[in-house]
Amino acid sequence: MVGAFAADPNDQTVRTAHRDVDLPLHRDGVYTQAIADMQGGKYVEKPNVDIIGMYCLQANDEPCWTTISEDGKNVIAEVNLRSGEALIMDNRLWHGRHGKVGKRLLIRFWITKQTTALLAGV
Repeated sequence: MVGAFAADPNDQTVRTAHRDVDLPLHRDGVYTQAIADMQGGKYVEKPNVDIIGMYCLQANDEPCWTTISEDGKNVIAEVNLRSGEALIMDNRLWHGRHGKVGKRLLIRFWITKQTTALLAGV
C-alpha cells in the first residue's frame, strides 16, 4: 500500500488523493511538474513503477473518474470505481482524475520489476 490519506481535505501541503481537485494525466513514479506545482513541490514517488493498482473500499456518492491515456494527451477511457472494484494497469499508460473525491477510499499499490523478482525468488 502506498498511502492512506486522512488529512484535512483543505490542507494544501498534502497529496491530492483526499482533495477535490483534478489530477492531470501522469504516470506513477515519474515526477511531473504539473503535479509538483499543484502540491507545492512536495511530490515524491518511487521510481520504476511497472504496474499500478487501485482497489475501492468505499465509493463516493458522486462519480470520481479515473482517466486513462496512452499518450498523456488523449483520454481513451474513464473509470468510476465503485466499492469492491479494482483497476490494475500497466504504468506505461497515463492516468489522472476528475470529479469529487468526497468519501471515496482507495487502497493503492505499485509493483516494480524489483518487487516481482523478489517475490519470484530471483
